[in-house]
Amino acid sequence: MRNLDVMVLMTIILLMREMIEKAIFVARTYGRHAIVTLLPIISFVVLMISVGYKHDHIFARNPRTCFHLCSLLFCEMVTQLMLNRTTSTRFNPIRLVLVPLIILLVVPMTKNQHHDFVTIYTVALGMFLLFKVRIVIHEMCDVLGIWCFDIVTPYYKEEYVMNGKKD
Repeated sequence: MRNLDVMVLMTIILLMREMIEKAIFVARTYGRHAIVTLLPIISFVVLMISVGYKHDHIFARNPRTCFHLCSLLFCEMVTQLMLNRTTSTRFNPIRLVLVPLIILLVVPMTKNQHHDFVTIYTVALGMFLLFKVRIVIHEMCDVLGIWCFDIVTPYYKEEYVMNGKKD
């Protein structure tokens, strides 16, 4: 075994242990209905393990792209969960961003098509996440009347001056 293989196996084992512990903690603390919020992450892990088991050549051929894909999928799910919590909206456990993983499992493809599909999926998901974050940040800043990552906000003062109102 190479060092990379050992690191990947240890990461997977520790991730699974942590996820099981957190699921048990959430179920005991908040009740079984709270497990629904963990459904996308559980389905994500199951789908990634299934893809890795069925198409082991995908990770061997382009491990960096696979790591980027896993990271982007996880970021999208966590971002949506935080956004739903912040805005007090109902969480939808069905994640459409996982559909291409199901397609990867079901549709027969050649090894080159797998490589191209994973690359296109990763780039498209990255672009989707960038647009989503950009739009959400822009809309929240507009609603709150602030600038993002700015302590002293001239946006608020300009808005009142433009409307003829003064402090």
